[in-house]
Amino acid sequence: MTKAELVKEVSRETGITQAEATSVVDATLKHMAKGTEKDGVLSLQGFGTFKTQITKERMGRVPSTGEVVKIASRKVVKFKTSKDFLGK
Repeated sequence: MTKAELVKEVSRETGITQAEATSVVDATLKHMAKGTEKDGVLSLQGFGTFKTQITKERMGRVPSTGEVVKIASRKVVKFKTSKDFLGK
């Protein structure tokens, strides 16, 4: 599902305009990102948990040349689904 499809579904299900639904979806995503960045974890019961982690620095290889390169550590977001997600 794309963001546009999500907006359309939110609009249809709530009876608000697509412009209003876009604002709702944008605000929700913005605050989810802020919460994950600030606290390191965002848990939505029945959906799942977003958690920030720092990857370790590691060595990699350029496929075309075989050259060994250093891959810097970075912050990533991991997602783990809830046991209730998709009725499982």
